[in-house]
Amino acid sequence: HKVDIYYNHHIYKFDAFLDTGNRLYDPYKRRPINIVYTNKIMFDYSNTILVPYHTASGNSILKCIVVEKIVIDNDREFKNILVGLSNEKIYIEGVNMLLHNDFIGGLK
Repeated sequence: HKVDIYYNHHIYKFDAFLDTGNRLYDPYKRRPINIVYTNKIMFDYSNTILVPYHTASGNSILKCIVVEKIVIDNDREFKNILVGLSNEKIYIEGVNMLLHNDFIGGLK
């Protein structure tokens, strides 16, 4: 999927994979979290939300930002979406963003 992220007066373009295994929500407002590699988007640490998460390899904290909107495939627009900033590269060829499972049929 082609995704445009609107954040802090910039538009960031991503090639995204709809990750049906991504079921990460922020524990505060139950918003789904999409994942990007940190070097793909400029952000201010003072505007991050820290979200605890658990994987098979252990517990950690994911820095997240609330973006103004994302547009998927020039067709669907979602506002006030959480984007998690990962320090690890996404190892799927040509992909630099993982979309949350809730985007399969649009957000609930």
